[in-house]
Amino acid sequence: MDEKLLEILDQFDLHVKNTYRGRGGTICVTENGTTILKEFHSSAGKLADEYELKKNLRAEGFCLVDQYVRNKQGTFFAEDRYHTVYIMKEFYEGRECEIRNVSDVRIAGRNLALFHKTARKIPVSVRAKKQYSPLPFLLEKRTRELKRAKTYMESTMKKGEFEHLYIKSFQTFFEQAKEALSICDRIGEKGEESALGICHGEYNQHNIIKTEKGIATINLEHFCYQNQLLDLHHFLRKAMEKNGYHKEFAQKILMGYSGIKPLDEKDYQFLYLLLLYPDKYFKIANHYNSRRKAFISPKDMEKLVDTIEQNKKKEEFLEWYQAEYLHGIS
Repeated sequence: MDEKLLEILDQFDLHVKNTYRGRGGTICVTENGTTILKEFHSSAGKLADEYELKKNLRAEGFCLVDQYVRNKQGTFFAEDRYHTVYIMKEFYEGRECEIRNVSDVRIAGRNLALFHKTARKIPVSVRAKKQYSPLPFLLEKRTRELKRAKTYMESTMKKGEFEHLYIKSFQTFFEQAKEALSICDRIGEKGEESALGICHGEYNQHNIIKTEKGIATINLEHFCYQNQLLDLHHFLRKAMEKNGYHKEFAQKILMGYSGIKPLDEKDYQFLYLLLLYPDKYFKIANHYNSRRKAFISPKDMEKLVDTIEQNKKKEEFLEWYQAEYLHGIS
């Protein structure tokens, strides 16, 4: 164990027997259980709210969340000699949810519904409520980013393969964005109210751990007060992309979720418009807008090509989804 690590660990009242790297931090095996030490890149206020959220989740019976560990001074933070700030959390031994396993994704859907249902019983912090943005506002903002990227690309003299491909494919994805916005406007901000609650903010296979005690839900640093269907959409979209838009994965996830927290037609409409919206294409545009480098990395090009190639399968999946859950949106 190196001197720098010992210096940080000494600030916690734990007898550490062994350490190893994993899950983006240093995993510490102690006499009282396993923890993980990570660099801290958020705010003290947000961490305090997250701690309270997890404490309340546990009080309501949703116990397997990675709570923060206090140091010897009773705070959550430890600094090294270079003033890098660290935090320590409980660590759950187990394997991540396998996103290509239909049984795992069904369990993950069920677990998300339990999280959402439990979170509805917990008071929402003032900070979280202040940061809430209605879904129409979020989608309109993203659509402006799509257009901004295209406008810039069209105006620049030095267009590469990436720019040409983005401009060529833009209209297809822009039409999807407009249709999703149209559905969102029809449902309206008022229609979204029943879906509002605490969201995990980053619910994916890496943050769902199968342990001997049950499913652990970890890494709630991005929790927020929003439409909870954003969490369900995020996980559903990831699963569909990883599995070639095979409908069985959607069925299992929705079955797992609705078995705990029933979904009505309005919920299925929200999910439809979120799935329709070109979220991955937006992320590519947003990344381009924030960088605008003369050199486009092969990874950026690969993501754009994959998104365009997957779009046909996505459209076929959405046709099935409409017939299965909506019987057509009027």
